[in-house]
Amino acid sequence: MKKWIAFICVFALLGALMWYRGEQKRELENLTVEVEKLPVEVISLKDEVFYDVVNFTATIEPEYTSAVVSKVSGRTVMEVKVDEGDPVKKGQILAILDTSIVDQQLADATSKFEKAKADYERYKALYGDEVISKQQFEQARTLYVQAKTALEQLRILKGYHFLRSPVDGVVALRAVDPGDTVSSSTVAFVINQQDVVKVVGPVPESQYPMVEVGQEGLVSVDAFGGEVFKARVTRVSPTLDPVTRTGTVELKLPSGGKLKPGMYARVSLSLGQRKVKVLPREAVRTLAGTGERICFVVSGDTAVTRIIKTGEEQGKWVEVTGGLDPEDLVIATNSSKIADGVKIEVTNR
Repeated sequence: MKKWIAFICVFALLGALMWYRGEQKRELENLTVEVEKLPVEVISLKDEVFYDVVNFTATIEPEYTSAVVSKVSGRTVMEVKVDEGDPVKKGQILAILDTSIVDQQLADATSKFEKAKADYERYKALYGDEVISKQQFEQARTLYVQAKTALEQLRILKGYHFLRSPVDGVVALRAVDPGDTVSSSTVAFVINQQDVVKVVGPVPESQYPMVEVGQEGLVSVDAFGGEVFKARVTRVSPTLDPVTRTGTVELKLPSGGKLKPGMYARVSLSLGQRKVKVLPREAVRTLAGTGERICFVVSGDTAVTRIIKTGEEQGKWVEVTGGLDPEDLVIATNSSKIADGVKIEVTNR
């Protein structure tokens, strides 16, 4: 009798254990279903306005650069009055050359001129009194005119011994020192005009056709904390660099001398606006290796991969140019956890 009781107890215990394991399995299955159904929010293609903008980096350059070249040769620099970086005015003396030779020539020419002038005045009076012939008077007048012309030319020549700035600007280069000998091919100074500057930079081939002369742009300069200046495109290079595949664009910018050549700048050209279809950035993924752009669309309770064509990106939006229909529901949240075939539960329908 005791054996039967023990057998019944063991049998009941095994039955209870099997029932418990079955219940556990059912709970785990229910739990698994709940975990696999990932809660997501969805979005359809959205209309948005994109502003077409060309952005590129550039360098500030002087719009006009003037070279100061000596008009006389073989003269020694006696004094240099400016240095690089100095502001100068039009006509300001930059350097003085040795004038000893021209001074002697001027002294001789002045003496000859005074004698010729005195002879001319005397012959003029005598001719008026009919004491001398007209031929004698004309000869005296010719000598006087020649002496006057020679003196004026020497005075101009002496002026060439004073190298002057041709414009208002800043000395960008000083290439002479006291004691140097200059020639008529010597560039002694370079003067940059800085009231108006050029902003010069390369534009990528893909955006190059959109840039035209006359377009307005905004120029920010790091040296002034990103301060923004208005500029206008004045030149677009007719050719592209075959190595970098970029074209040079120049803008004209009135700066009042504030911007200096060599400064780093960022340029933004506005080319207009257009209506586009977009998705939020978080809904779009790029496949490693192929670079294809994909998103995940809802098919029943399953996420399905969809390859899409994309355009520009602005702010939080990605332009979609193909691969989606207006009625497609695109998963916009938890996209990093989504894969093709994952079970989902849409929470914002």
